[in-house]
Amino acid sequence: MENETSDQPSPKGTGCSDLEEFRSHLRQHLCYTQNNKPSEGSSCKLCPKDWLLHGDKCYWVSKAIKGWEQSREDCLMKRALLLVINDWEEMAFVGNTTQDQRQMWIGLNITSPGRTGLNITSPGRTGLNITSPGRTWTWQDGSSLNQTLFPVFDPNKENNCASVKKNKIHSEICQTELKWICQKAAVLV
Repeated sequence: MENETSDQPSPKGTGCSDLEEFRSHLRQHLCYTQNNKPSEGSSCKLCPKDWLLHGDKCYWVSKAIKGWEQSREDCLMKRALLLVINDWEEMAFVGNTTQDQRQMWIGLNITSPGRTGLNITSPGRTGLNITSPGRTWTWQDGSSLNQTLFPVFDPNKENNCASVKKNKIHSEICQTELKWICQKAAVLV
């Protein structure tokens, strides 16, 4: 028979209070404010080691080079996706993080039939963006690319995958070997 007055904690713990105590302990040791002081009362977001936190996402930038499909598979092995860029603020963060190095794979490729059309980029931008039959750009999360927000440069027929460089999205042959960027949701503690 089990001794209910034992000082030893039960293997199952006491439920919610143990979880809250654990989260509080994590915040004390892992979460810091801008002044480099422990963040005790509020929650914080954490990323795995070697990943960068920005907003609600964690970002990982490769050092190696691979084709688009192998890059996508590497992100999946990390329980992540190739980068899905949601807005200009995120595009600027990526540009600053990568220091505008050479092109890097992102989670955008041609996946489904599209409509024929011609889209000339907005004033002040160079390049011509042509959408051919069967060429719809789709992000890895299943959403469609807003080409008004992010026009695709260098849209050759054989280019079915996308990369980013200097705040611009470029179409590229999928077998080209480039570095890549993975993303995953930050863990709220």
